[in-house]
Amino acid sequence: MNRSRGNRAFTTFLAVCFATFVALGFGACILICIVAFRVHRQGFGALTAGGNDVRPALVFLALVAAGALAGLWSLRTQWLATRRLTRRVEALSIPMRPDLAHGCERCGLAGRVDLVEAAEPFSFTYGIVPSRIAVSRGLVEAMSASELDAVLEHEHYHLRNRDPLKVLLTRSLTPALFFLPALREFRTRYVTGRELAADRRALRRHGQRSLAGALYKVVAGPTWVELAPAAAIGGGDALDARVTQLETGSEPSAPPLSRRAMILSGVGTAALLSSFLASLYAFGGPSALARLCGGS
Repeated sequence: MNRSRGNRAFTTFLAVCFATFVALGFGACILICIVAFRVHRQGFGALTAGGNDVRPALVFLALVAAGALAGLWSLRTQWLATRRLTRRVEALSIPMRPDLAHGCERCGLAGRVDLVEAAEPFSFTYGIVPSRIAVSRGLVEAMSASELDAVLEHEHYHLRNRDPLKVLLTRSLTPALFFLPALREFRTRYVTGRELAADRRALRRHGQRSLAGALYKVVAGPTWVELAPAAAIGGGDALDARVTQLETGSEPSAPPLSRRAMILSGVGTAALLSSFLASLYAFGGPSALARLCGGS
């Protein structure tokens, strides 16, 4: 499971985000400390005296603050959507059917699955801690026993892989680093990779016929507005790759990162780095750091 493309993409995503946040935090701390030191020693007039220009620093700090606010807003949106989704599942829950209960026992999911009253055939994994699986009445009625087992094994992978939590992280961190569009493509790779890995789990345990039948009958979830930001559910972007894997028996290659995303990410990185360097040199360059560290 840890060697799947989805987890590799998620690890790369987190590594890029962590390195970027460390660099931004370090840069912001340097500028704030230099400004605070000058104001403390010489008053606010020191920010513009002697040819100093505070504008590059304001640009850098504004970009960092805007990203932080965007990330926090996305996190808030997803948290509220998760709560609404949980309440909706609870409101639509109906007593467990014997055929679904037996399927849960076969797949090691007893007590982790909710049956909801809905005619559309769907299933998804939701909730942060703990995560659960929702299955519709329409899905249970549409599936054979082996197809239902394949669906439950697919969702079991999402449950064990903590995909709802990973979805929350990737959706929150992407807007926080809006100047790196390549992160969106890493997020897409993660979403596709996790669906392929979940299908491989179902394929190993229940065979191609059961998984193909389940995939044919269920390709999307219900049209609930809170579902997309709050649940580990595969969208249409991953469907072609899932069908290809099912037909060929091997995981399809991931497409390369788009040239546009790489160029825009490079431009965004250069803009931030330029504003930081311009800010640093506007306040005296490396010598200002030396004076700050020396306390003089």
